[in-house]
Amino acid sequence: MIARGLLQSSLRRRTPTTLLPTRRWSSTLNESTTSGAPATEEKKKSYKDWIPSRGWQIFWGLTSGLITIAVYDSRRLESIQNDFIERARVQFAQQPSGILERPRKVIVCVSAGDNGKAWFESYVKPVFDAAALDYTVLVPDKAGHLRAKVRQHVWEGKTQKPVLAPPPPPPFSVWSPSTWWPKKESPEEFILRMSEGMVQKYHAEDGIIAIGPEAYQEVLQGIQLGLLSVPTEAPEKRYVLQPQGTDNKALAEYEKEVAEANAEYERGWVYPELELRAENVDGLPGPVPTVGYIPARHFVGWIGFGKRIGNWFRRREVGKEVGEAALMICGNNQRPFDANVDVTVGVKDVRNYEVREKGTEYENGGSEWKVWDGIDNTVASRLRVYA
Repeated sequence: MIARGLLQSSLRRRTPTTLLPTRRWSSTLNESTTSGAPATEEKKKSYKDWIPSRGWQIFWGLTSGLITIAVYDSRRLESIQNDFIERARVQFAQQPSGILERPRKVIVCVSAGDNGKAWFESYVKPVFDAAALDYTVLVPDKAGHLRAKVRQHVWEGKTQKPVLAPPPPPPFSVWSPSTWWPKKESPEEFILRMSEGMVQKYHAEDGIIAIGPEAYQEVLQGIQLGLLSVPTEAPEKRYVLQPQGTDNKALAEYEKEVAEANAEYERGWVYPELELRAENVDGLPGPVPTVGYIPARHFVGWIGFGKRIGNWFRRREVGKEVGEAALMICGNNQRPFDANVDVTVGVKDVRNYEVREKGTEYENGGSEWKVWDGIDNTVASRLRVYA
């Protein structure tokens, strides 16, 4: 029995498998040989087979429509910005200036966060660069720091040494030979007098530009605090020695002490105890820097979600609005400050923000800080705005 099984298995290995046709092959072969008819052809596709379904039609229609609107908005924004850049270059940058004339400069104040700086670089910076307008950008770390920086800038104008004009020549007198050929200012004295003005940080002709309503409100607050108060020295930040080793308890105490030192410095620099008086306004010689406002909107939270989506397709309108405001500042057109109108310039833009309760950290900096209740009449009488 064993020998018979081995013999049958050896015969199966020697038999080629290709010589054993399958049932499918034999049936096809028999049909082709017996009938001689060709194989059936596939059904031809009509144009209806290439039309997508309703769902795909809706998807591609919405996608292509949104892409078309976005591309159109981007092209229009580029065209509008190029127009403002060309106007700024022709009207201001190509105009000759005196040899001794100081170039115009403005201080740009943005709100805390990345949105204000990005807004300035996208819409305002190209116009200022084309107009050859020099600028310094103040970017605060948090709400309230911009107010302190503007207040400090006004204090510098009160404390710095003013640049004196050259002494006038003495009146001519026939009986005084020294008045026949008065002594003129020497080149060395002229260079020394001009260099004193260059190193100064405060210049009354340098305007302060606020990007957005939050920065505008802090700028007005900072100017008012600087004018109505007496300059004080900034507090020194307390240094905390870092412990050695990796003891968790010591590191926790170190972090707690650092937080207390930062909070102490914050209270002393951002929210100092100031005595505001109207007679302190006369401590600033010369005019107050002109204030300008450039619209900026930051849609945050669920309240501004729909407006944030819609703003992606209307950047051309934003570019036109911001470009006109930037071009007006480059033209240096000014008018007196109107307390009934100019205080609420950014109200329409504030409505796009989340609702804020009066008395929060943004409004008054804490429970010990007075709530902002408008501009003082003495300060408003000295302010000017770009218009």
